[in-house]
Amino acid sequence: MGKQIIIHATVLYDGNQKIEDRSIVVENDLIVDIGQKSGKCDFEGIVTPAFIDGHSHIGLSREGEPHQESETNDKTDQFLITNDPLNSIYFDDRAFSEAVDFGNLYSCVVPGSGNLIGGKAKVIRNFVPNRKDAVVKDYGFKMALGYNPRSTTDWKGTRPDTRMGIYGMLEAKFDHILLKEEKAAFTKMKAVRDADKRLKQANISQAEHAELLLDAEKEYRLNFSTEDNAYLDLLQGKKTAKVHVHKEDDALYLIYLKEKYKLKVTAEHLCDVWHKDI
Repeated sequence: MGKQIIIHATVLYDGNQKIEDRSIVVENDLIVDIGQKSGKCDFEGIVTPAFIDGHSHIGLSREGEPHQESETNDKTDQFLITNDPLNSIYFDDRAFSEAVDFGNLYSCVVPGSGNLIGGKAKVIRNFVPNRKDAVVKDYGFKMALGYNPRSTTDWKGTRPDTRMGIYGMLEAKFDHILLKEEKAAFTKMKAVRDADKRLKQANISQAEHAELLLDAEKEYRLNFSTEDNAYLDLLQGKKTAKVHVHKEDDALYLIYLKEKYKLKVTAEHLCDVWHKDI
């Protein structure tokens, strides 16, 4: 049994209801009991749930630093799906302490919106001193539609200056990955079918059959790079894309994209989207 910390909540708000004068018992960083106020307490005050910033560049664009120091966008390519924002966060950014002071204890940190796919989305703790214990979850990926990725024509890589150009690039990338996976899966299926046939004809033993199946699976996996696997996580619905959207037609394109590729997405910002039917 670890040391217990007792908090007297003059007001306890859980997101649904407000209760007054409660004792909260914390042990090993977990709330183990909530009951009537009793005896001495270690801390006293109003207790509410922590805020989570669902879309943040904290630690990437640091407070007080010149714009040139920002690491929010990498300018090398439109497709940077394996870029990890954790690698560009400095935890001495004073925005962290200010966020914690105002109850914002967690952030989902994402790259900026200058690229079609800027990198990963990571949920982090704002109250840790460095990256060592920061990550809560590898949530998904950051995408951007609309004006932003078509405005970065002076950056490196292929940079269309129209939305039809960047959307064409995006769908071509998705189609390429899906076709690559389909070909690899077909080759694996043929190898498995051949192994099953040889076993049925008693040409190989059970052990040899099992080895052939393992070989088929390994050959399938060797077709894909780290980047390919990240795209497959997105295209197979294992990860969520947080998608920067500005105007209504781009929101409708995101709906089209989601339905075509069966993506898990959330629309972010929606700055100029206000018709209820959209």
